[in-house]
Parts: sequence; C-alpha cells; structure tokens
Amino acid sequence: MLHTDAVQAAGKIPIDMSKVPVDMLAISGHKLHAPKGIGALYVRKRTKLVPLIIGGHQEKGRRAGTENSAAIVALGKACELAEQHMDEENERVRKLRDSLQAGLVKSCKGAVVNGKNRLPNTLNISFEYIEGESILMMLDELGVAASSGSACTSGSLEPSHVMRAMGVPFTSAHGSIRFSLSRYTTQEEIDFVIDQMPAIVDRLRDLSPFVEEG
Repeated sequence: MLHTDAVQAAGKIPIDMSKVPVDMLAISGHKLHAPKGIGALYVRKRTKLVPLIIGGHQEKGRRAGTENSAAIVALGKACELAEQHMDEENERVRKLRDSLQAGLVKSCKGAVVNGKNRLPNTLNISFEYIEGESILMMLDELGVAASSGSACTSGSLEPSHVMRAMGVPFTSAHGSIRFSLSRYTTQEEIDFVIDQMPAIVDRLRDLSPFVEEG
C-alpha cells in the first residue's frame, strides 16, 4: 500500500493518475487558491480503506459527515483554472523564483540553496549560524510570509530530518526557510525581499553565539 502527499504538487505540475503508481494521493485546496479546509483523497479501485469517521453513508461509506458542497465546487474550479494556466504561470513563477534565489545567494553571505529537482514555485534556502524562526519573525514584521518547515513539524525545535538526510550541515539546517511563490507574486515583492534580507541576516549573525569572530 502506497500513499503520497501531493499537496505541494497539485496545480504546479501535471498529475496523471494513470501514470502515478500509488494507491492513494492527497491534495489540499489552499495550495492552489481554493478555500482553506477543503481537500481530496484519490483512492485507487480495489484499495481497501478503513474509515476514520463512521456513522453515515457519505463518500460511499469511506467518511461519514455532510459534504461541504460549496468548497468542493470551489476546489474543482481551482483545479480547472490551475490546469488551464499551468505552463504559462510556471514559466513566469519559475523566473521569479530564480530571481529571488540569485539575489539572496549574491547578497547574503553563507546562503545555500537546498535541493535541485524542485517545484517551480518554491525556494528552500539556508543561512549559516542563525535560526530560521528568527528570520521569519523579522520578515513577518515587514509583511513577508515564509516558512521554516512543513506544518506537520512546526512545533519541533529540531532541524528538519529531510534537510539532515539531504546532507545539509547542522549549522545551516536550523537556518533553513522556504519561500513559496504563486501566480499572484510580483517582481516588486521579490525585489523587496532581496533588498531586506541582507540586513536581517547580518543582524541575526551579530547576535549569534555560534559565529566565530574574524
């Protein structure tokens, strides 16, 4: 039995279930501009599934509870729009992501890009000797939203096990943050982040007890 979490991929790259050899695949609406709180689980035929919520006959007995029809329709429409504009938007968003990447690597000492085969809209980048959470707090004060890890590990103080498995040094793994772009991201927003990040990194490094003088 194989399940895959495809919430980041849906709407960003083509997903053809006739070519994806998994039994179950989950997507989340808010990742492709549908309302928050709606998602979908693909279950391949003849896959045995024990319901978590029982009591009703909704969803062919797989999940009891009244369906949120409005949100379901919105998710379907969001998927339709994402498919229509996928190639065009990905080309534009990829250029913005690459612009952000090049700008941060050039202007911030000790910045290292994590990963090579990536979605076109994401940039995971590490800054040595500083905490990712501290970067996020200073970005938040400027109105910039980013992430220091996946939502399912946001309560942990340990560096991402994925970063460690990729060979990212401990001194950098703690300073990893992820920028996620969308069809609504502008070049002005990218330029703003590139302009603000060097001062944030320098300030936090000055406060870090792990940076060697000189």
